[in-house]
Amino acid sequence: MRVPAARTLEAGRLREARGLDARLSEAIRRGWDAPLSEAEVDELARDLFAHQWRHCRTARAWWRSRGVAGASVRGWRDVPGLPVSAYKTTRVAAFPRSGHAERPRFRSSGTTVGARSRVHLENVDLYAAALVPAFRRHALPDCDRMRLLFLSAPPARAPQSSLAHMFGVLSETCGAPGSAFLSAGDVPDIDALAAALGEAEAGAEPVFLLGAAFAFVHALDGLRARGASFRTPRGSRLFQTGGFKGRSREVTPDGLLDAYEEILGIPPDRVINEYGMAELASQFYARADGRYSAPPWVRWRVLDPIGLGLAAAGEPGVLAIWDLANRSHCFALLTEDLAVARGSTFELVGRVAGSEPRGCSLDADVAAVTGAAT
Repeated sequence: MRVPAARTLEAGRLREARGLDARLSEAIRRGWDAPLSEAEVDELARDLFAHQWRHCRTARAWWRSRGVAGASVRGWRDVPGLPVSAYKTTRVAAFPRSGHAERPRFRSSGTTVGARSRVHLENVDLYAAALVPAFRRHALPDCDRMRLLFLSAPPARAPQSSLAHMFGVLSETCGAPGSAFLSAGDVPDIDALAAALGEAEAGAEPVFLLGAAFAFVHALDGLRARGASFRTPRGSRLFQTGGFKGRSREVTPDGLLDAYEEILGIPPDRVINEYGMAELASQFYARADGRYSAPPWVRWRVLDPIGLGLAAAGEPGVLAIWDLANRSHCFALLTEDLAVARGSTFELVGRVAGSEPRGCSLDADVAAVTGAAT
């Protein structure tokens, strides 16, 4: 009996995808101890490009429109980033549909009126492989586990939130007993937060608070309204993601750092900033200086907004990212964020004119302004 051609093609794609996943997992596992050489990054980028050219229709159409084909791709620099806006209007995936009722794995945060990105993943294995070692390096360099307190809904309550999924993975891999999600939605439960902080203070147990920047803004507002402040034990720390411009008001990064120390007892040198998005499998981290660094399997550039060549030194431009862990859809992305290159790091300075506000921090603020339960 002859096997239908479609089944034969899919079997070949699966073998190719599994082989790539194994190679990419190994590249990520090497991490910072034996980082990929530039030649190895280029080789993986060529193979990812070829795979996604064959199997991701949206990426292929974009690359064709930019005059790029297989013979011209020698490495990651030759692959034009797909604008992240494509994820709002079309399916970006290097694997076939699973059925008429297929749902994206993640949806981006954003406004209630604007379109939201839909991110399809064939599996989340590479996502977890990329997440945990980078988090440990930047946020837990001195221990394996801590009591993690998430100002976020648990993954079961927000199944299409990449942030909730991220926090779920971190809870399982890096959380000590007593780790908890202190929200049923996007706004933290102030009672639960105050109780957890009081318990940590009384027991001299360091805690690690994690959430979107504006979730912290509303948490701090709630604690202030009660006249509550805490001296969290030495070694406590805080992880924040998302921007500082919200719907209710604008908060400066320095003002938020001051409030963390005043109300939570967490000094600026214990605050970790994370930059990521639903369309990426990997994350960037920064300390108080706001300069983000990439893991060894990721490349980035700051591009001139007009010609998309390299931006002049010290000048703002559009951030482009090549994330080798993005095997399921498109590994080359053109974001809508403005950045300035600072040597081997970059500083975020805003959004491209005309792009919609977005981010988990915005979601947290919208929820509070519209009266979500605390």
